[in-house]
Amino acid sequence: MPPIPAPPHHLTFCPANEGTSTASTTPGFLCESGGFAGVYLLHRLRQEGFNVKIAEAGSALGGIWYWNNYPGARVDSPWPVYQLSIPEVFSTFEWKEHYPGSAELQRYFEHADKVLNISKDTLYHTRVKAATWDDESHRWHVECDNGTKITAKFMHCCLGFAAKRHFPDWPGFDDFQGYVCHSSFWPKEGIDMRGKRVGVVGNGATGIQIAQESAKDAEHLSVFIRTPNTCIPMNQRPVDPIKAKKDLEDYIPRMLQKERFRTMGGFLYSDPTKTIKETSPEERERILQHAWDNGETPIEKLVPQGIVTADGKLHELDILALATGFDSLTGGFMEIDIKGIDGEALKQKWSGEQGALSYLGLCVNQFPNMFYTYGPHAPTAYGNGPSIVEPQCEWILKTMQLMAKDGKTKINAQAQAEQEWKKVVNELHAATVRDSVDSWYMGTNIPGKPRQALNYAGGLANYIDSINGSQEKGFEGFDLS
Repeated sequence: MPPIPAPPHHLTFCPANEGTSTASTTPGFLCESGGFAGVYLLHRLRQEGFNVKIAEAGSALGGIWYWNNYPGARVDSPWPVYQLSIPEVFSTFEWKEHYPGSAELQRYFEHADKVLNISKDTLYHTRVKAATWDDESHRWHVECDNGTKITAKFMHCCLGFAAKRHFPDWPGFDDFQGYVCHSSFWPKEGIDMRGKRVGVVGNGATGIQIAQESAKDAEHLSVFIRTPNTCIPMNQRPVDPIKAKKDLEDYIPRMLQKERFRTMGGFLYSDPTKTIKETSPEERERILQHAWDNGETPIEKLVPQGIVTADGKLHELDILALATGFDSLTGGFMEIDIKGIDGEALKQKWSGEQGALSYLGLCVNQFPNMFYTYGPHAPTAYGNGPSIVEPQCEWILKTMQLMAKDGKTKINAQAQAEQEWKKVVNELHAATVRDSVDSWYMGTNIPGKPRQALNYAGGLANYIDSINGSQEKGFEGFDLS
């Protein structure tokens, strides 16, 4: 089996304006990740006079869209909402499709870099492996896999919710003589499937995308499905350049900068005309009849020729594509040795029965001056990425400005505030169908991971009110010194 590259780690390290970082690189504010959060936060901090750097594990900007190269990879948010609200970027980029694919999103990040000169302050091929808090100097000491060392006043973890892939533990991987590739690390040059027997494991959005594209070239395609899914037509179509130009005059700026932040998921949509309870039992059965776990012939092992299922059948394969998901929302943090006050390890704190703890889906008690975006206990998996990270980044920026104004150098979430936020998250999630289902939304796709609500289900508008409300009340739930 060919080696599979390690997952990317995305962090942001953020010293204040004076730029007190030392060691082999000395930024004032280091963002690890050149994705939406890293690009936006670097841009906004530079605008406000902060000295900023990005540490990016890859060789180009894009975050998850640098790594997403599998066949059919595209976003599920329609044009024009899946982009940042930076006027000089959105007003000068021409989208081609209503549901942009990975190549177009990579082109978008290239354009953002050209307009904003993000690469000027980016350290590529720099993967963070450890970060330790010094409570005397109020600094984070950061180590990277290429030997780079950074001392920073603030640290911002923008890891993305799917930074750590889930790799199945079936026996026989080392025996399989074909090519194995996880969706998250598909080679940029692609895989030639012509005349090949291809197997796709997984039936979520990624598995479906890979399967429908692989079918065009493969000699034979086998899709291994644990849970049947429902697909609807994408309604893909080109973006009308004339309409797009007209929309730039009013609709797009208004939608990107105001309207999307007042919605449930950070993008615009039409409300359904009736609830599921208003449908007849017969109609519900027709709609939901495929939503069950088949589970009759699960994968048992790999052998040199392919996959053997529980019924003893051999499925001969040349290529095995794994769309087996991720250790979502918390997995990326577990890949980095982050130690807070008194050397407490974040991976230890979050590995207990209670699972992850945070305040406002932004900060963690005992880990001062560490912020994160698009992670646990925020609306992360329930909304549009750029719409979520922008208000989070604005909160971080304002926090740093207010701390500097008041002469504060340390901010730490209170333990009680963490428990109260966890209660809010749990109560909101308990009202959803997902709360009663074992899935990655609850962390149960990973053996041994605590079962818990990992996402804030109250909607983006309410979430923004909550995080801004803490600031407006003098940083309620935080200790500052």
